[in-house]
Amino acid sequence: MQILTERQERILDKTILAHIDSAQPVGSRLLTEEYCLGYSPATIRHEMGRLEEMGFLRQPHISAGRVPTDDGYRYYVDYCLKHRDRTGRDYFDRETCRFFDESEDDEIDAFAEKVSALIASVAEEAGLVVVLKKKDGVRKRPSGLHKCFLRGTTYFLDKPEFHNVEKIRPLFRVFDQKDDLMDWITQRTSAEKVVVTIGHENEPEPLRDCSVVSMAYEFRNSRQGCIAVIGPRRMRYMKSIALVAEMTPLVGQWIAKKEFVQ
Repeated sequence: MQILTERQERILDKTILAHIDSAQPVGSRLLTEEYCLGYSPATIRHEMGRLEEMGFLRQPHISAGRVPTDDGYRYYVDYCLKHRDRTGRDYFDRETCRFFDESEDDEIDAFAEKVSALIASVAEEAGLVVVLKKKDGVRKRPSGLHKCFLRGTTYFLDKPEFHNVEKIRPLFRVFDQKDDLMDWITQRTSAEKVVVTIGHENEPEPLRDCSVVSMAYEFRNSRQGCIAVIGPRRMRYMKSIALVAEMTPLVGQWIAKKEFVQ
């Protein structure tokens, strides 16, 4: 991927932030008036044209502003966010911080259901949690013995880009087929870092308009499950990445403490 100049990177960064907030194409006037970049409108228009030529932005209509492409979002996640230092706890309220202590008596399924709902509530996107099923009182690792908990899918109904029923219907079919969704995410996630897949990087066709932020958790050096945030491509990546990075080890530690895995 081509590395941008500092000026181009700043303009791409603010264009994406503006589009995340508005769900509308972004023009040079908005960037000049709202984001104090310190460049003239003409300079911003020129650089936005260059960013379009490089494949980071696109113009949906001749008279419209520009919106990020999948490559634009990828650059934003891989490079722009490195300049920011936020943790999941920056998005937690006092009640959220007490969550794990207050859940210490839960069974695993109840706990996973609550975690998926918590992720969805904080991220304001769909929250997914994958755990191992129990068999004969012991949690086994072979494929097919995982269970998926998914909450917050109705947040998609509030997203302007999903108001088209022809777009939302196949997406909700994917959500209904949770086992296939779970298998696809667990095959691509990692216990070493947060994994972000964007748009065309998502194999299920209905997820091509979405992004998935995921991370696996381990116990005794073996992978036990994962958590994920699923939202539109214009999701608040910094928030979702920080949340997943914070929550995943806490889920693993909670399971280890409860000795759900023998």
